Amino acid sequence: MKKILLLSVMGLTGASAFALNDITPGGYLFNNVTDFNYHHLVYGTSNIASPVWSTIEGDTYYNDGLVVLAGNLAKGFGKNNSTPTELSESEGPSYVAEGTAIVNLGGEVGHVLAISGMKSNINDRIKELYGVEMNIPKMSENPGWYNMNFFIDPNWLTKDGSDDYYNVRARITCNFYENEITDGNVLASAFLVGNQGNLASNNTGTNITTDMFVKMNEDFEPIDDNGEVSDDYYWDPNKWIVYEVNMKVMPDDGDGTTYAPVRLKYDVKADPLMSGTMFIKSVEFFIPTQDEAVNTGVPQIETITLNAKPEAAGISNVAVDLTQAGVSINGRVATFTDPALVFNTMGAQVASVAANEGVSLLPGVYVATVNGKSVKFVIK
Repeated sequence: MKKILLLSVMGLTGASAFALNDITPGGYLFNNVTDFNYHHLVYGTSNIASPVWSTIEGDTYYNDGLVVLAGNLAKGFGKNNSTPTELSESEGPSYVAEGTAIVNLGGEVGHVLAISGMKSNINDRIKELYGVEMNIPKMSENPGWYNMNFFIDPNWLTKDGSDDYYNVRARITCNFYENEITDGNVLASAFLVGNQGNLASNNTGTNITTDMFVKMNEDFEPIDDNGEVSDDYYWDPNKWIVYEVNMKVMPDDGDGTTYAPVRLKYDVKADPLMSGTMFIKSVEFFIPTQDEAVNTGVPQIETITLNAKPEAAGISNVAVDLTQAGVSINGRVATFTDPALVFNTMGAQVASVAANEGVSLLPGVYVATVNGKSVKFVIK
């Protein structure tokens, strides 16, 4: 009888014992993102050798949630290894983009970033589990290997009081589906990277495998949808992995070299992904103090339970509904096309904002009055 061996890891260092400085760009909190965009930058390389931030005008992309794709030059990722290419001019990344979308898994999961391979039967599996028709888009071709690069806003990276290092912590929460789950099948590897030009400082990469998301009983034996012990593996949509790592990043040197901004490099193994779907709930960044940055460079993983429920998703930040109401949400910031009053569920006014002025809100349910109409939305 098969048994699943639990990954032996240390507890997450991002526990509530420490007050962390949250520097997460709003566009990476996918529960509150109504549209996803790669910002059209692509590199034909396994590691971005040219400082990508020098190619971007202004800092707005970082706060929106800048994601840069890099990958196999032979599969159409960019034109060369050193300069970025527009996504529209790159064949491989176009396949990735067409299989990428914000979808609502409902329940405690909510909206996530979904990336589906061309042979994934995720829609059939969700219908089997929940009786719900979903149309999660899929790639039309295999783009080959590639990686997604998530960046912090470089303006947030300030010295922490030491003369030598910055501290940065990255965290990603994810779930993987595979048509036929196999032992140790790697779908992605995560790295925290600080680099400038060809200089890079990498932590040890961590492989995230599809058998981490198998339904199990208390004895860690695989079970089927009815809870019976099984020789086969069944996907558990409620089992999520929280990957976290700390990194010390060197500050600018005397020659003008900078190692910021830090990026989370998410290597995707496209061949196994062709028969699967990855879900990313959020990518987060924090600045801890020197003392809190323990186990620097040593990735840590925790398994958590988040109950999905597509048939009862509750209040949804559906793009078309909010757009029609004049509301856009980016992370925990809500912006309105017209002057608006914002109330909590107790009826207390929490904000009065001008047109196109963003307001940062705590997680919760809100009602806004915009142009004489009321709209309910969620900040998670």
